[in-house]
Amino acid sequence: MYREDILLRTWCLLQNKQNLILPDEIDVLVQAVYDEQVDVPKFLQERLNKALMDGDGVAIANTGQAHQAIIGLPDDASWNDPARFVLYDEDQPGVHRTLTAQTRLGEDSAVVIPLRPDDGFDPAAITSFAQGKQRYLQALGVSRMGLVKKIKTLGVPEGWKKSSLLRNCFPLVLDARGRWIEDESVRLDDDLGLVYEAKETR
Repeated sequence: MYREDILLRTWCLLQNKQNLILPDEIDVLVQAVYDEQVDVPKFLQERLNKALMDGDGVAIANTGQAHQAIIGLPDDASWNDPARFVLYDEDQPGVHRTLTAQTRLGEDSAVVIPLRPDDGFDPAAITSFAQGKQRYLQALGVSRMGLVKKIKTLGVPEGWKKSSLLRNCFPLVLDARGRWIEDESVRLDDDLGLVYEAKETR
């Protein structure tokens, strides 16, 4: 997700350009936007100034978070001291993000595997490597907050925890219509992929 001031300057730079020569102009355009070499009209100046202040605030917050993150030097193992803290797999489900080795910022996400009624899903069954591979090929990455929160609450099936391929995945169990049994507003479409529909209000 780009900062609003970057997007505003980009819009101002491109609004009157009829043609672009790609990739030849990319470097020049990017440099103009990031070096603030763009004329911004007066009616956008106040919004740009606010976006710059907001962006600076976010940058300061991110810097503070980075200073608290568990990141050690590659040639110094002193930071990996179990007496001080325990590091977990970055993609391990259910672990608070402050206890993982953080390499990126962003919203929480999850890897889900859609399962239809005829897939014979048994949460307790231990899957073979071949079965795990077949299921993993159907995996989808999701970051929609409500879905991620709910599906992580449901947890990883016991049978999947013993699979090297599935141990960090969550089953998205669908009904015969392709809708998630936990929330019918989430459905799998053969052409569109995972679709989030607006919930009906009564």
